[in-house]
Amino acid sequence: MAGKLFALLVCVFLPIVSGCVSLWPGVPREDDGMIRTVRDLPVGGGKAGAVRLREACPAGVLLGQPFEYTIEVTNLTRGELGGVTVTDRLAPGLELAASNPAAVPEEGNVVRYVLGRLGPGQTGCIRVRVVARKAGALGHRASVAYEESVGADIQVLPSARVPRVK
Repeated sequence: MAGKLFALLVCVFLPIVSGCVSLWPGVPREDDGMIRTVRDLPVGGGKAGAVRLREACPAGVLLGQPFEYTIEVTNLTRGELGGVTVTDRLAPGLELAASNPAAVPEEGNVVRYVLGRLGPGQTGCIRVRVVARKAGALGHRASVAYEESVGADIQVLPSARVPRVK
């Protein structure tokens, strides 16, 4: 199947605060000021998850100051997933400053990140740096698209003899 798309992760940056939040503490804790979201997709219908989408962002940030959040995509299947891309819709008032991998801008305040192929159990990580240009509750919405495929390598022989399959 090609072109599967699953909309997901929502992170709302709570109202802009007057203090700085530690973005990458040594050990994740419930009280570290980060909002974490994790989903295994697809969901429903008794299907097992094919990808895990994780995201971590600060609960509060300073107006005009850059801050970072991460988006991770993990392949939960036993096969390779191709064409893995993440689309991130930034709220008006959020300005993209930098990212790794580099963002591909789309229309509006939307950017796309190309992760390419993910092998079984492999995780692709996106680090995003943005600046809040207006006060209030701002956020982003990330979605992931990927391709599943099946195939086989066929042996082609130079003679007229075709090997038998047992």
